[in-house]
Amino acid sequence: MSVKNNSTGVVDSSVKDTALILKLTAPYHFAVTGDTATIHAGSKGNFGYDGNFMRFLDSTYKAGPQAKRHLVGDYQYYYNGTLLQLQRVNSSLDTVLRYDFNKTSN
Repeated sequence: MSVKNNSTGVVDSSVKDTALILKLTAPYHFAVTGDTATIHAGSKGNFGYDGNFMRFLDSTYKAGPQAKRHLVGDYQYYYNGTLLQLQRVNSSLDTVLRYDFNKTSN
């Protein structure tokens, strides 16, 4: 996640968690595993996609304040066969949440 300074327009903070694993399985199921102890929650549920967006419906997500991030909602995506990039910008356009997942198997 990156946060943009509204005065300067420059990204001034970011959080990086390199130990997350995203598994996409048929028919349209997903799971986030790996290091889910501090920053990101383990997530699982259904997903869908079109030419521009992926939507994640996390069955572990409950409405309200969260102690950890969940993979839930709509994300723009880019996939080149090796890298899956998911990105979402908040409504005030000052925070970008981006995931970069590298393909490890078929």
